[in-house]
Amino acid sequence: MRKLEIEATDYTPKIDFDPITNVLEILGNSMPESSPEFYSPIYDWVIDFMKYTAHKITINFKLDYFNTSTSKEFYALLMQLKNHNYGVEVNWYFQEDDEQMEEDGLDLQEDTQITFTFIKYQI
Repeated sequence: MRKLEIEATDYTPKIDFDPITNVLEILGNSMPESSPEFYSPIYDWVIDFMKYTAHKITINFKLDYFNTSTSKEFYALLMQLKNHNYGVEVNWYFQEDDEQMEEDGLDLQEDTQITFTFIKYQI
């Protein structure tokens, strides 16, 4: 499979899924006009990819901001990955002073029942 790459805009995150390393990265801001429309091709790619890999998939979220409709899309994506036979690892990056982003990650962890690794960083 080919690498999935979508460049970031002011309203959408950078998406980078490398099928060699099994790492999906979602970076930046996510507040697209239509979250389902933006994330649908990513789901399709992930679902197709899960058919061909026999390894755990790692997803790295490193976001500055995301809106409520994006949160629903993240939930749906994580639930797809949760069903992957070889498992999923979720890394949730947040700025040291961004309590809201940390709380958002904790909420997604609770809702999906997937264990996240929380990683604080400084700018």
